[in-house]
Amino acid sequence: MSGQNAFDPKNIVDLRADKEGRILDALNIPPKVADSIRKNARNLQVAAICAFVVLLGWTYYNYHTGVQKDKATALLSRALDLKDKSAQKKMLARVVDEYPRT
Repeated sequence: MSGQNAFDPKNIVDLRADKEGRILDALNIPPKVADSIRKNARNLQVAAICAFVVLLGWTYYNYHTGVQKDKATALLSRALDLKDKSAQKKMLARVVDEYPRT
């Protein structure tokens, strides 16, 4: 009954390096590039996360400015549809006050 023990440190294999090697080998990356990717993996991950955050910020900014333009356009349209000139001037002043960039 003194066979091999599954928890013996001699039998434990570190599979992390093997997985990294298989992925980089499957992509046919040259060995020098693969080595530099392994050395700079942390920096590459941080750069990818930063790029993703910048992309999300840019997308949100474009969405926000589009919504503001739509609201300003709707308010301007309502102001131009008014027949009363004094009410129209007040509504146009409101457009300028609320949406100065448009």
